Amino acid sequence: QQHLLQTRRDEADRALALLSIARAELARTGVLSADDLTRLTQETRMTKTMNGGDWIQTMQPIFDRHFTPNEQEAFKARNFSFAQEEVSRTWDALISEGRVLQAKGDPSSPEAADLARRWMDQVRLFTGDDPAIIAKSARVNMEALADPKAAQAMPFDMSLMQFVSEAYKAAGGGQTP
Repeated sequence: QQHLLQTRRDEADRALALLSIARAELARTGVLSADDLTRLTQETRMTKTMNGGDWIQTMQPIFDRHFTPNEQEAFKARNFSFAQEEVSRTWDALISEGRVLQAKGDPSSPEAADLARRWMDQVRLFTGDDPAIIAKSARVNMEALADPKAAQAMPFDMSLMQFVSEAYKAAGGGQTP
């Protein structure tokens, strides 16, 4: 617990320093570069998440409606083979980048297409590139986002999912599930 709290404190200190730098840059020039805005978004993202027990209590019924017990076991086994901190950082970066690009409003831009391809690469990685599992995972996300309690803990919202889907389609990747 001490290590976790120290890590959170360090992250908050770093975020506060970046905010100070961004405010100074805005006062000096009146603008932030896209790179500065992306970095600021990535480093200062604050989300309200559920603890493990609450997450399981909220999400397990949704998973149970969409995945068989065998599929759930296979999914867990596959995901345990990955470095979870790296996975979290990758998704956090993709989600932050997605929010920045979504704010720009052009899902057909080359940057949005690149993001969508990398997003779907991550989806394929964790679903074993099984189209049925990808589709079920999408349905879990959709159902969770429609549930107010589950939605508050999700790291993204429906509008970001739609933006990534539009970007993927515009990039020639077809429909996302």
